[in-house]
Amino acid sequence: MPNRPTLNEISISGIGVIEKSLLEFGPGLTVITGETGAGKTMVLTALSLVLGGKADSALVRHGAERAIANATFTIPKKYIERFDEKGFDSMIVGQIISTQCLVWMHFNLNTQTYKWRCTIRYGCLVID
Repeated sequence: MPNRPTLNEISISGIGVIEKSLLEFGPGLTVITGETGAGKTMVLTALSLVLGGKADSALVRHGAERAIANATFTIPKKYIERFDEKGFDSMIVGQIISTQCLVWMHFNLNTQTYKWRCTIRYGCLVID
């Protein structure tokens, strides 16, 4: 297991040009390339949302009811106790944004408060 949290995958639905996508990451460097308009910026936007970035209803894909960004991280044991989630070696973090800009943040699929979002963002999930 790594010594720091690592991003395993990111799931995106209804964000910008992306209808639905799942990106899986392996060890080492990952480079995202593609044509203009292919959705590279939307992948980074989804990652920003997962880490507690500002949500905006303008991100919701035209014709979709909501935008969803989820990411799965592997968490080293030294960080797990900080979240009091003993027994888990990974966690799912994400945001759901409605077209009316109602926003839900979740941690392991349980809705969380803004305090949790800040703890995740600054306390543990720093991506090097």
